[in-house]
Amino acid sequence: MALATIARELRKGGGDSVANPLRGLPKPISFSDAFNAWVPRRFDPPAGVFYYVNDELGADVEALFREVRPVDRIDDPYAREFGTTIYRCSRHRRPFQSFWDEVLARDPSPY
Repeated sequence: MALATIARELRKGGGDSVANPLRGLPKPISFSDAFNAWVPRRFDPPAGVFYYVNDELGADVEALFREVRPVDRIDDPYAREFGTTIYRCSRHRRPFQSFWDEVLARDPSPY
């Protein structure tokens, strides 16, 4: 089962882009700043489990998956990301790639 991780802001994806491969996890995907230049256009194999990192769960993400649950939260009061939630999303209602194509059309890379 493929795993995809998305971070909406650079500060939530920067460190993990280096650390995740060392932990056997995928690099995060972010639409923020220069990270947008490396957003994949296709998932091969298709994404199975999706970890969504953001201050709130987007309606589009919630509608795509049958199972969405918060799995962790940044609870260090000194962290700039304090309060950010990590959601585990699984059991797609439709193919992930069709959802991803819509996301890319809505938020194209400025680079």
